Amino acid sequence: MREIVIIFPFNTREQKILVIEEYIHHYNRSFWKYVSGGVDKEEKDFITHAKEELAEEVGMSSEGWHHFHQLEKIFGNREIHFFMLKIQLKWKTHKRIQTLISSYNLFG
Repeated sequence: MREIVIIFPFNTREQKILVIEEYIHHYNRSFWKYVSGGVDKEEKDFITHAKEELAEEVGMSSEGWHHFHQLEKIFGNREIHFFMLKIQLKWKTHKRIQTLISSYNLFG
């Protein structure tokens, strides 16, 4: 099983975390999810995979990345790496992106 990266883009302007709505045909409905993906190239590190997933899924990029947590395989069958990044975004420019309100300042 390959590792997974999960990305939490934090909008510094509105103090919110971005989530995306994705329609899955098999279930005939939409689901909310974080930007995420599998680590499929051994020669690339986790941060590179996270950056590629952000670009692929929502067409964004950022330089302010923070690898803030990792779940080991003992908690499941895959190692999971969590990344936080700071962005400034006008919400209306991205149709698939919605927000999950953050009730505290994640970056102090």
